[in-house]
Parts: sequence; C-alpha cells; structure tokens
Amino acid sequence: MPVNIMRRRLGLIAFTICLTISMWSAASFAAEKPEAHGDEKLEHAMEEMQTLIRALGKSMREEGKEQQSADLIQQMIPHAIIAKSEYMHVHAIEDASPAEQPKLINDYRIKLNDAIIGLAQAENALLAGNKKQAAQYLTDVKTAQRAGHKAYKED
Repeated sequence: MPVNIMRRRLGLIAFTICLTISMWSAASFAAEKPEAHGDEKLEHAMEEMQTLIRALGKSMREEGKEQQSADLIQQMIPHAIIAKSEYMHVHAIEDASPAEQPKLINDYRIKLNDAIIGLAQAENALLAGNKKQAAQYLTDVKTAQRAGHKAYKED
C-alpha cells in the first residue's frame, strides 16, 4: 500500500476516535445534572407529590387497581421525606425570627412525619386488600396536607 493511503486512513481513524471520544464526553456531561439547591429540591418534591396524588386519585377510583395505587404511594414517600428534610426552605420558617424557628421546624417535621405514616398505612391497607381503609388514611393525609399548606405556604 502506498504511504499516502496509509496516512489518510490513519488520519481518518484518529479523527474518528477523537470525534467518538468528544461525543461520549459531551453526552456524559449533558447527562450529569447539577445538584439542586434546597429550595429547588423542596419545590421538585412537592411537584412530584402533586403529580403522584393526581395519578393516585385516578387509580383509587378504579376497581382492581389496588396494586397500582400502592405502588404510587410507595413512590410518594421518598418525596415526602425530601420535603421534610428541606424544612429550612419553607418560606414560613425562613421568614420567622430565630427564636420562632425551632418550634416551627418541629411542628413542620411532626406534620410531615404524620403524613409519611399516613401514606405508609394507606399503602399497607392496599397491600392487604382493604381499599376502604386506605381511602380513609389518604383522606386524613389530604386534610393534614391542606392544613400544612395553609400554615406554611408563602402568602
């Protein structure tokens, strides 16, 4: 083979390798999400919970969807835990005086713990086949959620 053809092929191979590496690097960089700030984590957790709550409402109204409903609740619990851990980004707590914050934080955490427990009880009821009991637990969680939003949401 003439040297010129070998050089062209070698150059083409080197170019292809460089292009592949750069595309791979760009794809992996694009896939990495920057870490969200606390207020973004809280907002995202709440948005995900609302989406799952709507889906749960639909599945609870349909017969034979108990497993799907239990799975939706299982997906909700981690978002509730994130919301609980991001208490310093709740506007009512952020805006409170340093003297008031500990009480507000404790109250917020207690309310979220109650919601998490209610969700777990609803999931357990669904897994045990007791849709009526699950609906009652979810009603209690919804009532607590509304009261919590009224107390802690930004005006």
